[in-house]
Amino acid sequence: GQAYKEYFAPVTKENVTRLVQQSKDVDAIVVGWDQQLTALKVAVAAAFLKWSRATEGQNFMQIVQCSSDHAGVLGVTSEDFLPRNWANQSIPAVGNGTMCQMVCASVGEDIQAIDVGKPSEVLIEALRRPVEEEGYGVELDKAVIVGDTLNTDIELAVRSGMRSLLVLSGVTSRSDLEKL
Repeated sequence: GQAYKEYFAPVTKENVTRLVQQSKDVDAIVVGWDQQLTALKVAVAAAFLKWSRATEGQNFMQIVQCSSDHAGVLGVTSEDFLPRNWANQSIPAVGNGTMCQMVCASVGEDIQAIDVGKPSEVLIEALRRPVEEEGYGVELDKAVIVGDTLNTDIELAVRSGMRSLLVLSGVTSRSDLEKL
């Protein structure tokens, strides 16, 4: 989607309060992976969470993370990458879990996000639940998950009873496996 330009403004009291006031119908904060995460987005999300907890008699807002990964990989450097002969090196990225932790830490209270991504129990239950009960009806013992990350993809398979196939085209490398 298109990024809202107003979230690229500086973090000021005026900008945070204006953006909160413009978004009256917010029931929860959902943190997905954001290639354009800004300090202002974090501050607005934290304000919603903190202020909803400060109001007596009101249900406080939940924060939901779409994945708990702390880091990711955008790709690898080229064979001729300079300045230090860093050829074929993973290019790190901030993970969705880290983005969500930024919001939680900014609230200043002990806030835990509801994790609905890999390898959460919420996801496993949605996969397992029959279609008639608004699930996906996956027979987990007959399913195979193909993934590139040990602590999300393969962990999901282990927790849920699926078989797994690890590919080395993303986060996990052959050297990571040799360390196990």
